[in-house]
Parts: sequence; C-alpha cells; structure tokens
Amino acid sequence: LAILDVMTLVPAWKNLSGGLLYLSTRHGGQAVFDMAYPAKPKKPKKVKSSKKAKQKPPKKVKPKTKTLLDKLTKSTLVYLVVREALSTLPEFAVLSSTQGGADTATLTSLYDYIGFMRQMCSIIVVVWGVVWLVRFVRFALHLGKDKVFFDAMTAKYQTEVLTRPELFARRGVKRAMVFMCIGVVFSVDFFLSELYTSPICVTPDFLMGILLLVGLLLIRKYVKGSRWTPCVVATVGYTLLTAVEFVLQIAYINMTDLRWAYHDGLFYERWQHMIVVRVITALSFVALLLWLISLLGDVIEKYTGFSVTGHDSANPSQRVKELHRELKRRLYVVLGVGIAVAVVSVLYIATLPLVSSAIWWEFVGVIDVILPMIYAVVFIHATMQIFEQIDYKYMLS
Repeated sequence: LAILDVMTLVPAWKNLSGGLLYLSTRHGGQAVFDMAYPAKPKKPKKVKSSKKAKQKPPKKVKPKTKTLLDKLTKSTLVYLVVREALSTLPEFAVLSSTQGGADTATLTSLYDYIGFMRQMCSIIVVVWGVVWLVRFVRFALHLGKDKVFFDAMTAKYQTEVLTRPELFARRGVKRAMVFMCIGVVFSVDFFLSELYTSPICVTPDFLMGILLLVGLLLIRKYVKGSRWTPCVVATVGYTLLTAVEFVLQIAYINMTDLRWAYHDGLFYERWQHMIVVRVITALSFVALLLWLISLLGDVIEKYTGFSVTGHDSANPSQRVKELHRELKRRLYVVLGVGIAVAVVSVLYIATLPLVSSAIWWEFVGVIDVILPMIYAVVFIHATMQIFEQIDYKYMLS
C-alpha cells in the first residue's frame, strides 16, 4: 500500500504543480511566481530630532531562485515519501524475532518494542503533517488572492468549456467506467485465514455490485434510460443476493469442514440451501452482465467513432460502423467468459465436499479461481479499448 501511495500521489502532486505553472503562464497569474509572501506593513519608528540617525549600510540579500510553488512541491514530495516510510519501517521489526535455539534467551527482539516504534513514527508523521498542512493552506490562501489569474480563468472556462457539453460527456462516461473496472476486480475471490480457522473471502462479490451501481449512477444522463433502468435493477438484485450469500457462507463454513457435508444430515441440508443460493446468484450475475453489455454497447455507439467527412477517402459512416462492431465483439467475449464464470461457480459449490477427495474436483476448484481473473482482465482490456476510442472521437475538443 505504501508503494501504491507513492506511485499515485507523487505524480499527482507533480501534475498539480505543473498545471498551476502552465495556467498561470497562459493567463497572467502572479502568485505561483512569487519568491516570498508579502510582508505586513510595519509602523514607522519615531526618531528624535536631537539625535542624528546613524545610517547603517544595507544588508546583502541573497537572490532567491525558488518560488513558493517550488518550495511547497518539494516539501510535499519529501513529506509523502517520509510518511510512507515511517508508516512501514516499524513493521520490519518482525524480522528480528527468533524461532528458538540456544541463544534465544540472550537475543533481543525488536518486535517486543513494536508498539513504542509505531507511536514514535506516528508522532513524527502527525507533527510533520500539521506543519505541511499549515504551509499548504497558507499557499492556497495566497493563490486565492490572485484576482487577475482567477478572473481570466473564469472567463476562459465559461467561453471554452461550458459551451462544449461533449467534454463533460467524455469525462462522465470515462469516470463511470473506471468504477466499473474497479468493481470487476472484486469478482476475484481472495481468501485469508489464520491457524485453525476457516478461510474468509476479503473481496466479496457484493462490493463489485456496489461499485457497479456507483458507475451506473455516474453514467445515467449519458445513456438510454431503457437500458439504464434494467441494468440498475439487476445490479441492486445481484448486490443483495451476494451479500446474503456472503453471510450464509461465513455462518456455514465456521460450523464445520465442508468435507463432512455428506455425513451429517443438518449440514447436508444447509449445503443444499447454499447450492440453491449460488444458482440464483449466478443467474442474477448473467442477467446483470447481459444488461451491462447492452449499456456499454450504447456507450460505444454514442461516444466512439471519429470521422472528418471532408478528409476521409472512404465512407466515414461505414468505417465508424466497423469500429463499433469490433468493440462490441470484445464485449461479447466478456459476456462469454462471464457466463463461464457463473457456470463453474455453481459447479464448484455443488461439488465442494469432494474437493479434497478427487483430483478432478480439485481441478474444478482451480478453474473457479482462474476464470474470474481472466474475466476481470478481459473486461478491463475491453474497457481500455473503449477509452481509447472515446479519446479519439473528442481529440479535437
């Protein structure tokens, strides 16, 4: 997580700094070029007429080369790296723990002081963070006083952005599809377990339903209502069903080892109920996927396909239709893999008690893990292709 934070936040702050510098250069901004904050006016000191004022030679002042924006950006990047380092380093104390041996009593394990190290690092991060936050707020207030810059930016925004609704459509559609891609990642089951405990899925499928629902809400005004409404209904139904299944799985798995389902009447009955729930959930997933593919097909027709009629040697409408067919074929592949995922998931839960007793059923378990990964990769790849074509369509905007 620390690596991901650094990979995400460091480029983001660099882009923010570069963007402010670029916009200020184009629109007459002055605040980002200031070397220091304006000093408060001092009250003039009263000098008695009877005494001659001694003239002191002026102090030599070193010319400043870094702007306030440069200083803030540098301090921010340093703080981000140090924050992640201090949040992670104490955990490496576990490497000093010993597994036994003759010298165990004479060795000191740093992990015995893990609480103290965490507290010290937390204090440093909090104090440093407060100092950084004060500096950032001060610079933001200073930037907000640059009236010439913001007036020019407001005028540009009103004349060049608000008058082009296609820019908002492009951004809204792509933002919605990003949430859909993140949601699909949660279709891959990832289990964690401790000693003597049954594994618990930490990426339950209902999280995918929630993220898909967020994406559908964001894309609502850019697609046909006849396709959006059934897709939302299917998503809500799938989310509720997978949440119920997740609760039942926890309650059931914690009771017994599933291999004994055939040897106990009560457990066998509950296991059969789980099969029924899985079949209903799989059917709801297929229905959701069908409506989602239909909705993404509407996105392809509306927001992809760039053509300049006057410069196209071939028929632009025919070329755009061929592009649409190619993108939809990728979605049909996603649909096929999704249906395979649903079928294998039902097959797996129906034969789960046999997993440890037959090689064939162990193979089914492996397929049940691999297929959702393939589905997620295929879905994200198809979405990236649609992203690229959306950018092509609006590249002149």
